[in-house]
Amino acid sequence: LTAGYGGHALALRARTEGSITLVDRDKMAISHLSELFKDERSEILHSDFLKASQILHGQNRKYDIILADLGLSSPHLNIASRGFSIKKNGPLDMRMDRSQTLTAEKIVNEYSEEELKNILLKFGEEYKADKITKEIIASRPIKDTLELSKIVEKIYFGYRKTHPATKTFQALRIAVNDELNQLASA
Repeated sequence: LTAGYGGHALALRARTEGSITLVDRDKMAISHLSELFKDERSEILHSDFLKASQILHGQNRKYDIILADLGLSSPHLNIASRGFSIKKNGPLDMRMDRSQTLTAEKIVNEYSEEELKNILLKFGEEYKADKITKEIIASRPIKDTLELSKIVEKIYFGYRKTHPATKTFQALRIAVNDELNQLASA
């Protein structure tokens, strides 16, 4: 949970003799995993980790190890059209499962100032959430990742080790994909 592109899963499978269940909600990852894990010891589920946990629990499945590898992977950042990248222009998407309806664009452009600020505080621990939220509201509509990135950049001054929009993008990604609620429920 989440299998991604199989790096951790390959390492675990090499050290075990039993079966392995790989879960991911991203179709690109599922396609990649299907190529890597073609043996009878591997099962691949195209699902988010909450639904997969519910299904497997309902089947009374037991596991010795559960690895939860959360967040995003390089392909999410490298493919601008996925909408995760701060540095590559793309739509404000950020959906792991592209069939879901909630996108970062909807949150950024339609959520109230209070809702948006709470997302930045809760999921990004962004200490400038109030200023960033006000700037986002004033700049609506925002259509792409570079536009949002530049809005957040204006709030910060001077050299920073990480990009100023990192926490904002993290918070939006977590909100779009309901990551923490799913993890807690799973």
